[in-house]
Amino acid sequence: MFKPNFHYTDKIVSDLTQIAAARELILNSPFIPKWEVSLRREAIIRSAHSSTAIEGNRLSLEQVSDLAQGREVMVTREDKQEVLNYLWALENIEKLTDGERMRMIEFINQNGKITNREVREMFKISAQAAHKELNKLVQLDVIKSVGKGRSLAYQIK
Repeated sequence: MFKPNFHYTDKIVSDLTQIAAARELILNSPFIPKWEVSLRREAIIRSAHSSTAIEGNRLSLEQVSDLAQGREVMVTREDKQEVLNYLWALENIEKLTDGERMRMIEFINQNGKITNREVREMFKISAQAAHKELNKLVQLDVIKSVGKGRSLAYQIK
């Protein structure tokens, strides 16, 4: 059996007590909402910049930040769209936790739209089930319907 070679001293016990007290203080402190929003936004921008840069995107952190704030940036259309898509995904990740929904969103991003038939073929489901899945994304305010009847399709909102 392992027997560690140390003794609890008054100093060690005092330090552990202070650490435990500080931990409780931090865990139970209300986070100032203004800071939380700001920190969350900064994390999304930095994540979008670093993740797209790894893939070869040429936008600077400042340009990504400008795009996130809705400002126009003079860059290639592809680089701009890649960052905008990534920002959108990070901002909406909680709405897209279902893998099937993510596949539908990826399909729309690649093709510009998706139809009920494409969803049926993608997941081997009935027309009613496909309609239900598409309506969930509409209700979550992620996609919108365009067209009517046989030409009905769905696009990113």
